[in-house]
Amino acid sequence: MNHCRGIAGHRWRTARYAAEQHSQTASALVDTLNTQDLRLWTLLATGMETGDIARRMLVSERTAKRMVAALLHKLDVTNRIAAAAMAGHFGLLDHGGETD
Repeated sequence: MNHCRGIAGHRWRTARYAAEQHSQTASALVDTLNTQDLRLWTLLATGMETGDIARRMLVSERTAKRMVAALLHKLDVTNRIAAAAMAGHFGLLDHGGETD
């Protein structure tokens, strides 16, 4: 087994598990997020880097890092991959999210 593929596979399995754990509270979770949180989550889920998120949201990179950390905490996940998996699971990107 390729070592890199093994690590990536483990991360995706972890992210998928996190999404499954949160599936029952999807609507409750989304209801607690404000418009800025949802926009940030969409940008994060598309794989956008922190610097790009900062420019898109018109904040400093340091502020964007703090916003991402706060969002991960609200989502109760430990990394961007898990947050992206949750976004996919909840259908956040199904509505033509903001990616340009």
